[in-house]
Amino acid sequence: MNRLLLSSCLLVIFALSNVELGWSQTAIVADLPAPETKLPTHIPVKIPIRLYWGYLIIVEGSIGNVHKLNFLVDTGAYPSVVDQTIAHDLGLAEQPSRVNLSNKSVQTGLVILPSLLLGSVGAESLPVLTEDLSFLRKALGCKVDAIIGLDVLGKSSFTINYRTKEMLLGPVERLTFSAPFDTDVPIVTIRTKFQNQQLRLVVDTGGPDLMLFQSRMPSSASFQELGTEKTADVSGSFRRRKVRIPEVFLGKETIGTQIASVVDDQKDAGDNFDGVLGMRGPQFSKIAFDFEHRRFFWDLPVVAPAISVSIYDDVQLSPRVLAEAEDETARVYQKAGITIAWIECKSSKTDSAPDLRCQDPPSAMHLNLRIIPHASKSGDGIFGVAFLSAEGTGAYSDVSYNSAEELDRDWHVGLARVLGHVMAHELGHLLLGSNAHSRQGIMCPSWHGGELRLASMGALLFSQEQAQFMRERLAR
Repeated sequence: MNRLLLSSCLLVIFALSNVELGWSQTAIVADLPAPETKLPTHIPVKIPIRLYWGYLIIVEGSIGNVHKLNFLVDTGAYPSVVDQTIAHDLGLAEQPSRVNLSNKSVQTGLVILPSLLLGSVGAESLPVLTEDLSFLRKALGCKVDAIIGLDVLGKSSFTINYRTKEMLLGPVERLTFSAPFDTDVPIVTIRTKFQNQQLRLVVDTGGPDLMLFQSRMPSSASFQELGTEKTADVSGSFRRRKVRIPEVFLGKETIGTQIASVVDDQKDAGDNFDGVLGMRGPQFSKIAFDFEHRRFFWDLPVVAPAISVSIYDDVQLSPRVLAEAEDETARVYQKAGITIAWIECKSSKTDSAPDLRCQDPPSAMHLNLRIIPHASKSGDGIFGVAFLSAEGTGAYSDVSYNSAEELDRDWHVGLARVLGHVMAHELGHLLLGSNAHSRQGIMCPSWHGGELRLASMGALLFSQEQAQFMRERLAR
């Protein structure tokens, strides 16, 4: 078999303008011997993980006699990839190899690792690609020595718990939801369905969100359009559309509304999948790959207190930026155990009739948020203002678009991501009441490099105490 999946993270090496990891694409690499797959019956082994950007997983492992290396766990990669420095330090002979991306060939190297160990899972004489992975240190603030794909991970069933930050190697427990594998060699795919379309998706722990290939999506024009963005790889520049899909099913189970990227691709009869399912969009709390029974399992966060937020956009943002900002805010609150239902209300600058729910009276469970060009008054830092009574209650808040724009211009985190965190901050004032500012976290009154770096990693959040207070207040 010579049709392999190039790591979604590795392709960032070639990106010219897109900082976020999460582009998977088929690739043709020099023929590699298929690694022997064994499903050990050992006692489950638990190893800690470090989580970056809310979905990227780093664990420790060893290659040869080099220990305490950082491995990025990427089920969308086949074969695995090792940093050139590690290959050089081990004195490994490198053979030239080639990766075909669309209409261009990329030269890379191929080496045979003497051994690789991840927890209780090991491989010997493992053929892998070599690349300069130093870009990941700059992107994540953490050195990555290898990207571990399914040529290694497929040797054992495993579970990833995003909440407790643990990876369990060995037999998996049954989780709440599951779907059968459609394929498991060289990569795991599962069947998905939405709007009467049946597709096959790669399950990719190295990708953030849902990505679909245009050549396999003849009916994608029916989705709600959120705009387009331009990016590039070594095969050239291309555009990808952002769309909102009302309901997505994995097997027979729903994962709700998803925002997807639809990308132009060159259809290839050898490709056996139609897109990639990343981990951040569905907001899984736990996942498991059961290779013995060929099933993918997942859990979602427990049912949480729900609030509705009527949002008014006086700035007239693009649909894509607004949708991504809303998703970022919702993700922050879901981490705190609270769900948000957005109600799109029209600005006074438009003549369109608003959603009738916008006429519902505000309450502790129905908040109003308005995005304005500039902060309307001082007293709440640079982010905007929450209108609170003397008792510390309120349902109205303004968010300053200019503040978010300045933070993005200074720290290059992404406008939608910054705006989403600013929206979460202002709503936090309404839910926490008076004196809500804290020295750390999302309720810090002013943000600098440290806070924006956490935001870029999906780690600028409410404290446990703040989250519990908000949940208890909403439950009264």
